[in-house]
Amino acid sequence: RDSLESAREALKAGAPAVHIHVRDPKTGMPTHKIELYREVLVPLRKEYPDRILDACCVFGPTHHETLMPVEEGLIDITPVNTTAVYCGDSLLAPDPKFVMAKTHYLQEMGCKPEIAVYDTGDIDNAYRWLIKTGILEKPYYWLVLPALPGGSPASWNPHAMAESLSFFVRRIKEIDSESQIIVCCAGRAARFLGVQALLLGCHVRVGME
Repeated sequence: RDSLESAREALKAGAPAVHIHVRDPKTGMPTHKIELYREVLVPLRKEYPDRILDACCVFGPTHHETLMPVEEGLIDITPVNTTAVYCGDSLLAPDPKFVMAKTHYLQEMGCKPEIAVYDTGDIDNAYRWLIKTGILEKPYYWLVLPALPGGSPASWNPHAMAESLSFFVRRIKEIDSESQIIVCCAGRAARFLGVQALLLGCHVRVGME
């Protein structure tokens, strides 16, 4: 219910897209239960048919359960991770063949893959696995997540933040100058990097997960 109301508030305020996580109402922990995603996404699709619905189909007990929002056509876009990273207390370590297969599958299902970038190696892997191979279709969407735990350091001081984001953007634009880059910052970096992202011509994702 909280996810639904928060998303409604953002869309009512004019947000072109929302990124959805759902939590188990008993434990408060993140979950991929499809019935909870339906409770949030089905009403939003009816109320805002022209907006972009995004959900984090990355973590999950099985690949099938994780991708059920895609299979049911509930979302338009979802992240694809291209490198191993400790995100908080969790280790995310996708196999290259799985990343390639997932990207191909998402596009077949009409869901746009969004390359999640925690560190600079993610960009190189995405280029080698998805772009150079011709698997990923244009336009390319990148979600840059500086300052998340386990990612590229960007929260020590404003100078470090600016250097980190500028490096990400330059490397991505060298691959494809028409790439769409969304910047999602954590903690105090959000205020600094949100402004810089707009100055660099990027999009910004803000809020709480």
